[in-house]
Amino acid sequence: MAEGVVTAEKADRTPNWDKWRLIPNCTLWECIALSLDIDPDKVHKEWLEINLVIKESGKFNDRIAVALENAGDTGALRPTRHRRDGKWWAVSLREFAAWVHRIGWEAPPELLAIGDQRRQNVNWNYWGGLDLWPLDAACKLISGDNPNEPTQPGDIENPDIDNRPEWVNVYHQAVSTIKAGNLSVVNGEVTPAKFIAWVRRKGWDAPRELLAMADKQVAIESKSVHSGNRTATATAQRGAKKADRSRALKQFIEDVYEALDNAGHEIGEKGDREPLLVSADDLHTLFCVRHPEYKVAQSTFNDDLGTIATLKLGPNRHEIKQLAEMLAGKFSD
Repeated sequence: MAEGVVTAEKADRTPNWDKWRLIPNCTLWECIALSLDIDPDKVHKEWLEINLVIKESGKFNDRIAVALENAGDTGALRPTRHRRDGKWWAVSLREFAAWVHRIGWEAPPELLAIGDQRRQNVNWNYWGGLDLWPLDAACKLISGDNPNEPTQPGDIENPDIDNRPEWVNVYHQAVSTIKAGNLSVVNGEVTPAKFIAWVRRKGWDAPRELLAMADKQVAIESKSVHSGNRTATATAQRGAKKADRSRALKQFIEDVYEALDNAGHEIGEKGDREPLLVSADDLHTLFCVRHPEYKVAQSTFNDDLGTIATLKLGPNRHEIKQLAEMLAGKFSD
């Protein structure tokens, strides 16, 4: 037999699953017995006065200890009935089975199937695609219930926490958190990712399908933020480059005027200059020679020229070759 495989000590102690799968709530010690493939009716035990003493293996006692640490109104295993001795607390067998699966305990497949029964009836893709959940639907999903199942009259108002549906207990804790301002709602609906984050802060377990949805949404939002940051950075870089190019172009135009002035051409006063007798195409060619770091298209260059309010272009009377020579002479000075 493979090491670690969970089986009953004797074949006659195997649980009657046709019976136990129909019992909605079991005591913690009964749940532990089932997780070890032992029928609770055949657990080795005895009574010492009013105390139940279980005489099983160390693994049985270890599992009870772990379950007790995870049981409580804010724990992964929320009791449906309280007793003085924690072993006698009752919990949902389906919730216990789902919890066993999540924490990775070896357990009989019959028990694990009980934990999956409710989840098989939930359209996880539909609910995962919604941006908002009604609060009662969110609580049902967290409890592994189908939100489409009708809420019974009086469920939410039922004051008996031991005998009302598990999701109702989640609902009342959610309402308390909302009133305290620690969980936001929009017209009675909650954001799935924020609701699941609240569940995780509580230390509760949630159906693995919901946790996968939440992790996927966080990844999408993170990617969106990073993409937005990259877009903003690229936009800022383009803006800075354009500003640098604009400054370089204005200086280039000043250099052209100065080169023409040095060659004896009439250029006028700086505030009232004569038009440059050159085409935009020729200026573009000369600018690209002077500033090869700006690989700017003609159309973009023309737009940049339009931002220089004092610049006027006249008839093309200055040959590009002459301008190039005059500019070359200026920059060699």
